[in-house]
Amino acid sequence: MKVIKFRTSISAKHQAKILECMPELTELHVGSGFLGSETTNWNENFHVNADTLRLWSVPHVFCLLYPTITHSTKNLQELWINVLNYGVNGLAEVLRRVNPNLQVLDLDALDLAAGSVWWGCFPNLIEFVTQFVAPATLIGIVDKCPQIEILDVSLAQKGSSAVAYVLAKCSKLRSFVGKGHMIDATRLVQNPAWVCCDIERLHIEVHGISRAGSQGLGTNEDQAAISSAARSLSIGVFERLGQLSKLQELDLGEYTPLPDQLEHAMEMAFGGGECICTRF
Repeated sequence: MKVIKFRTSISAKHQAKILECMPELTELHVGSGFLGSETTNWNENFHVNADTLRLWSVPHVFCLLYPTITHSTKNLQELWINVLNYGVNGLAEVLRRVNPNLQVLDLDALDLAAGSVWWGCFPNLIEFVTQFVAPATLIGIVDKCPQIEILDVSLAQKGSSAVAYVLAKCSKLRSFVGKGHMIDATRLVQNPAWVCCDIERLHIEVHGISRAGSQGLGTNEDQAAISSAARSLSIGVFERLGQLSKLQELDLGEYTPLPDQLEHAMEMAFGGGECICTRF
């Protein structure tokens, strides 16, 4: 048996007895009902053989077993946790017991806006997915997880420093998607070259470029309204993006039509390729 669902209240002692008979466990679902606060003695030989583990619980249910289960899964490569209301300290207790060679961590529906201390635990992490992170948390992940290739995160606080940091530091990055990935155009152009040359998916919102109004774009009056400096900055942005030669998906935020000459600059930068949407 690989999947077990506790749908009603059951003591930690009885949960332990059941799980000790399930060395092939890959999914644990914890249903409604408070599970108690007592501790229990586990069989010291308890071991979960799975390399992938999914832990589920309903909101506000505290599961005493998660730290022990993650500690007992010695070969764990992928961990997925859904709606775990531990708070930062409880989550850290679970993650500190996980195999340090973990490669995929998916904290679905968790809000890590308050930050966490887990990121130093997994130097070989390749993929990280969660709902929201604070910019400082994202920077911590980049610093402590140099092998990271996939970041599927939304920033809880919009700002360009964390986004610029990711693109400048993550040399193995293949996918950086989510909401709130804002960056200032001037900073984008002036910052050191991005090292993520193999990136294939990128969601980024570039701000800080002045533009003419949305009506009558292409007229002499509109062209005069866009300064030479702004045009140069726009072209610099597209040239920087155009250096990402392996890009397959580019989402630049809310769609707004571009002036004709900036459309041409984008086409030149991407070799006639297609981006999903633009915000300028």
